[in-house]
Amino acid sequence: CSEKQEIITSINSVSTGGMTALHEGWLMGAEEFAKNKTPNSINRVLLLSDGNANIGIDDIDELKNQCAKLADVGVTTSTYGLGLHFNEDLMIEMASSGLGQGYYGETAEDLSVPFQEEFALLLNTIATNVRLSVSAPKFVRLQLMNNFRNNENDWSMPDLALGGEAWALFKINLDRTHTNQGPLELLKCFVKYKNMDGKEIECEPVKLILEPLHPNAFAMIQEDKKVKTRISEVIVSSYQQEAKEAAKQNDWSRVDRIISEAKKFAADDPWMSQSLRSLEKYSKRRQQDHFTKAAMYSSDRMNKRLVALDEHEGSFDSFSESRKVSYLRRKIERGKKM
Repeated sequence: CSEKQEIITSINSVSTGGMTALHEGWLMGAEEFAKNKTPNSINRVLLLSDGNANIGIDDIDELKNQCAKLADVGVTTSTYGLGLHFNEDLMIEMASSGLGQGYYGETAEDLSVPFQEEFALLLNTIATNVRLSVSAPKFVRLQLMNNFRNNENDWSMPDLALGGEAWALFKINLDRTHTNQGPLELLKCFVKYKNMDGKEIECEPVKLILEPLHPNAFAMIQEDKKVKTRISEVIVSSYQQEAKEAAKQNDWSRVDRIISEAKKFAADDPWMSQSLRSLEKYSKRRQQDHFTKAAMYSSDRMNKRLVALDEHEGSFDSFSESRKVSYLRRKIERGKKM
């Protein structure tokens, strides 16, 4: 009881100085985790800030690099932005490099749901340090469409939690001189991860093989709804990122054009359509801070979210989403308590 009172007294004695030593505070927490981590523990620093790093290290690239190094030794970072004046680029980049989650809330009450989401994710995590690598023949050009952290030889994917599915989307271009041969092995994917006992598991490689087809048979192939949805999500995500940059320059006519284009790709998906309409209300009011944060956090989550295993492409309703575990819900707007 006396220790509890000492903690309360210490908290009450904290005073504001008008500056944000973001790096120093984050590093102190990360170092404490590093001292006490075990091979099977999840060690995540939760960084909360309502401002910009303006004391100590404030360079985004340097902070990203430090987050990445600590994540690689098992100390990850999630960030929480509060209000409308924090540096969203810094907070999302630190979370991405730190292999954690990025959240924000316009008010302290708005952050209650992100904290619940984070803790639910941590309690239900079944695989960490998920790494994706690929190999392909020389006549194949590959482009990963997701905004995953790019390592020297692979990409870092989101931690996997119960009921969820992680995904990666590749764009493939072929040299036409090889298309008449066939069957062609275009891609081989390798995934490894750490289980909750701290043991590294390497999955069997998965191959993508293209079988030669007659033009009439090719015309009969039905579009894969899941692939179409993931493509649309990545495209809409990139449009939101582009709109955020335009809004930062107060180029609202360009913002309007970008959102209009994004709506075309989201037309068949109620969730993405509603998300864009929610974002559009800020552009119509020319609310720069609201728009840039809403657009960036929506883009980040849409690009690399965990998908519920029972999610049906092209369907969305608030009742069904509310019944999902919090880290699998598709929110219309991430910065507000819904």
